[in-house]
Amino acid sequence: MIVQFKVKNFLSLRDEQTLSMVVQSGLKEKLLDADRNVIAKEDQKFLKSAVIYGANASGKSNLIKALASFWYVFTQSIQSPAGIPIPIASFALNTETVNEPTMMEMIFHWQDHFYRYGFEVTPQEVKKEWLYLTKDRETKVFVRDGNQYDIGAKHKILKLVQEQNIVASNALFLAKATILNDPMANEVHSWLKQFHVVSGIYDSLYLGFTLEECQIQEKKNSILELLKIADFGIEDFEIREQEGQGFNIKFDLKTGSSEANVDPAKSKLPFAVSLRKVMNAKGEATQPAVFNLEQQESEGTKKFFHLSGPILNALKNGNVFIIDELDTKLHPLLTERIIELFHSPKTNTGNAQLIFATHDTNLLSAHVFRRDQIWFTEKKKDGSTELYSLSDFKKGKKPRNDLALEKNYLMGKFGGIPYLNQFDAMLESE
Repeated sequence: MIVQFKVKNFLSLRDEQTLSMVVQSGLKEKLLDADRNVIAKEDQKFLKSAVIYGANASGKSNLIKALASFWYVFTQSIQSPAGIPIPIASFALNTETVNEPTMMEMIFHWQDHFYRYGFEVTPQEVKKEWLYLTKDRETKVFVRDGNQYDIGAKHKILKLVQEQNIVASNALFLAKATILNDPMANEVHSWLKQFHVVSGIYDSLYLGFTLEECQIQEKKNSILELLKIADFGIEDFEIREQEGQGFNIKFDLKTGSSEANVDPAKSKLPFAVSLRKVMNAKGEATQPAVFNLEQQESEGTKKFFHLSGPILNALKNGNVFIIDELDTKLHPLLTERIIELFHSPKTNTGNAQLIFATHDTNLLSAHVFRRDQIWFTEKKKDGSTELYSLSDFKKGKKPRNDLALEKNYLMGKFGGIPYLNQFDAMLESE
């Protein structure tokens, strides 16, 4: 579970920005059961979801990319040889920040402990790295400054990693410690395996994962239940195989890698067919009509099916599910139902979290979200991004708990919208 994420000097996120999943104390919500959207852990409360709004090019997708990069920099460091650039990009619109390091820090809860792990890196090297553990109080696990390490006395394997000099300047110390099976490093790595960033635009990447999930009847039944609830008119679906040339993309949620099985002459490739009810003249059901799901169903139906596997996987295992453009191709009511899957204690039994970016203002409702779940990105004059929460609104008082959020957002009262005055002037001049 994410508690807080900080990032500085990454793409348009020049200044330090903080995404907090901590419930804001004293915030009273009038139009919904505020505790329904909350996870309780050790006398603290955290949010089940966060939604990010903003104009095009305001930086909301860059925040999603920053979350993905935190995960990717760690996983790449485990096996990366010396000399391989660290996949990071600083703020490019300032002559000073171009050469300064990128900072990322995550506070998360895993296996009854809170961890605070972060690093400062350039594409060439790791400048700083740190890990702190909190049970009753925060204790230092290690702090790295260049090639200098300050390691807590209890962590003997970490000291061994340092002594063996196996950490190149372009690698994270904690990631390399997983090679020697350090318990603390393994805990952080295990949590990162529950951390999934997916694309709402290239949703077909996850078809292979969903098809594989359907090999287990219980999971197939759950996906079918979702399809029926979504009211696509699908009575059932089947996974079949076809022989011949072609390729199948399988996406691994745990590693973030995709593998293509390309053009074997006798390859058996799985595909899904949907079954729809057919009625005769008497109004009686006959043999169902069979449709190739990828070729004959709507774009929205396909996206929902593609993402159903990862979504149900997240709900069952208590994963962090992060997605850009969740609403693309989907009806607003259907997007709202996906959010409800994460908010409802009946479906979200593992305390999974959903973080997503969207333009769908229909979701901007006090009936759906608490005010501390709603975030905005705004592009400043220098091209950098500012991130802020509706509950901590920068201009004046907090919005009322019964305010018409969508209407006021589109009127520009919360910021995070494009400024189109010149566009309007162009139209008026015609």
